[in-house]
Amino acid sequence: MHDVLHELDSPAAVISGIERVLKPDGVFAVSDHHMKENVIVAKVASGGIFSLSRCFSGVYCFTRRMD
Repeated sequence: MHDVLHELDSPAAVISGIERVLKPDGVFAVSDHHMKENVIVAKVASGGIFSLSRCFSGVYCFTRRMD
């Protein structure tokens, strides 16, 4: 998801949909230069579906939480 997160009216619904179609070992990558790192991580990880696995060059990679 490149430069889209800041535009979403309902990010939780979109993130839930991504979780539904993402392969079990898939990675959800987010980059949005309109938002700070802590805001990106909070929006994606707040639903408890994903956790931050790595970050490089402004791309935040999330994997499914395995609780």
